[in-house]
Amino acid sequence: MSILKNISVVIPLAPGEKAYLDLLKDLEVLPHETEIILSTTEPLAEIFPKNIHVIHTQKGRAHQLNGGVIKASKDYLWFLHADSRISKKDISTLEKSLNVAPETLFYFNLKFYSGPIWMVLNTIGVWVRSHFLGIPFGDQGLCIQKSLFKSLGGFDEKVPFGEDHLFVWKAKKQGIGLKCTGGWLKTSARKYQRQGWFKTTVNHMSLTFKQAFPQYFAILLRSHKISLI
Repeated sequence: MSILKNISVVIPLAPGEKAYLDLLKDLEVLPHETEIILSTTEPLAEIFPKNIHVIHTQKGRAHQLNGGVIKASKDYLWFLHADSRISKKDISTLEKSLNVAPETLFYFNLKFYSGPIWMVLNTIGVWVRSHFLGIPFGDQGLCIQKSLFKSLGGFDEKVPFGEDHLFVWKAKKQGIGLKCTGGWLKTSARKYQRQGWFKTTVNHMSLTFKQAFPQYFAILLRSHKISLI
């Protein structure tokens, strides 16, 4: 039996979001037993197949992601952003990865399917951040066993941003393995188009450093058994 049959795909939707309809077409290659959960804060007009469930939660992506997990009935959780795109070939890399190392937090490489020419630098930056620094973000299709997710306490619903980033740090602190499937996800660069490439890139880097530094420092203290008291 394909391990993909035992996956719940959780997709949070922002108000007015329509890009997820293209993503659902990509996911049609999954076994019909695969569960897909659309977590939204507003009613959806579309009618979906039986394996696609729509749930309503309060605003905030962390609330939507955690709400999707509550609904999930499968043993593995795969978190995707609504504007993600993925091919059958790249989905197969997740299947192979889960078969080899099921108790691992997996992520995908990331590239952008729209936006200014400078987005190639962001693609390189994401690769370096995730492969060398070990900090993939939620738009890289995080996938983890539901039991491990619950043991980590889920996504932090109190933070205003970076709930995915902080979740990865929690996994790292607990010694959960972190690996790339070797496949690629494509994502939209619409935020960079709306807000400007330079401004958005600098803002993301600043927020990442702001969250990452205290997490790295905490791990450093623990590894060297340093006490501040």
